[in-house]
Amino acid sequence: MLNICGVDVSKKVLDAFVASSGTYCQFANDMDGIAALSRFCGSQGVDLVVMEASGGAEQMAYLMLWQADVKCAVVNAANVRFHARSLGLLEKTDRI
Repeated sequence: MLNICGVDVSKKVLDAFVASSGTYCQFANDMDGIAALSRFCGSQGVDLVVMEASGGAEQMAYLMLWQADVKCAVVNAANVRFHARSLGLLEKTDRI
């Protein structure tokens, strides 16, 4: 099974969660923060980083992770919500 890191993207912050270890970490959505996210993913043995398309705020993170040889994917947030609903789960995943 893949070890996946889910990243919630906003203009200023990247919230990362690795379900297999239950590890949560927050990074700035800038060059230094994305480099730290890349190191975090390496230390967690992450196989794939998945982030939602977020109006372009995800683009620098995706590009920098890709350039650092970290496999990543950008997904449509609506599709993720629909999938969660099909499993009977709430789609909200951040700390409310």
